[in-house]
Amino acid sequence: MDNPFYGMLQAFGFNFAPLNYAFCQGQLLDITQHTALFSLLGTIYGGNGTTSFGLPNLMGRAAAGQGGRPGAPSYPIGASAGAETASLTILNLPPHNHSAHFQPTGGSASVAVSTTAGAVSTPSEGVYAGGGGLTAAQPNYVPPASAGTTVPLGGVTPAQTDGAVTLSPTGANVPINVVQPVLAISWCIALQGLYPSRN
Repeated sequence: MDNPFYGMLQAFGFNFAPLNYAFCQGQLLDITQHTALFSLLGTIYGGNGTTSFGLPNLMGRAAAGQGGRPGAPSYPIGASAGAETASLTILNLPPHNHSAHFQPTGGSASVAVSTTAGAVSTPSEGVYAGGGGLTAAQPNYVPPASAGTTVPLGGVTPAQTDGAVTLSPTGANVPINVVQPVLAISWCIALQGLYPSRN
């Protein structure tokens, strides 16, 4: 453009800033040397406002229009936002389950069996399971005459029930890349040109 406005941004496909332009890299300029441009930009993009002011920094950034839509974030001019990577939290993950493993601290169930042939066919308290072909009885027997009570079978040692349930750790906590596909070009700002009039 032959006569750009002061502060107009333009993209170029070559790797240098043309005459009367500067790269948009956030550098500070002297106010006394660029009074017209300072009167437009002020300290929106940095600087102390007395001796220096900053240029926009578009290195590695995409430009966005100032303001905001209903229900969306609002961006005042000069604001920067966003990140190139993000780490998921528990709130971002879909509901899911992890498998658990129970490890007893020791012991095992055991049943003592008599070496003599069984003499009774109905188990009762203190009676061991017998050998000689008698069918082994249940460890806990509920006699018909006293429903709701249990009669412990002799010789039964319960298993150890103490232990720990552990969940295997998973994940490496590596942030994911959230950068959209981009093409790097040269963003430049006009240091000279026409002074823009308000509409």
